Amino acid sequence: MITDAQGNIEFINPKFTEITGYSMDEVIGKNPRFLKADQTPAVNYVKM
Repeated sequence: MITDAQGNIEFINPKFTEITGYSMDEVIGKNPRFLKADQTPAVNYVKM
């Protein structure tokens, strides 16, 4: 995943699509935070 300076997704690779099930058209322009599934502890996101 490549984001712009504001954190919006500009590019994803095929592995991203394979893992998440989202197409490029679905994610371009979105902030990666949309991927957060409330089942992951907040500390993991801080580490990333």
